[in-house]
Amino acid sequence: MANDKPKPQPRPQRPPEKKTVWVSCRAKAGCEGKQAIIVFSNKTPGGGHVTRYRCTKCGGAFHVQV
Repeated sequence: MANDKPKPQPRPQRPPEKKTVWVSCRAKAGCEGKQAIIVFSNKTPGGGHVTRYRCTKCGGAFHVQV
């Protein structure tokens, strides 16, 4: 067999860049954080979407459903 070269390995996928957005913290009472990182965003079956954020000040996580 003339074509016995090994197949090239697929490139590893890069993790998606975490986007920082301006949103008031809803994770902990009394936190005055105004910036959060989007952890993930999913569409809901009835329409709209759910987004999970992580506050950059207190580190707490919270969801917003629209």
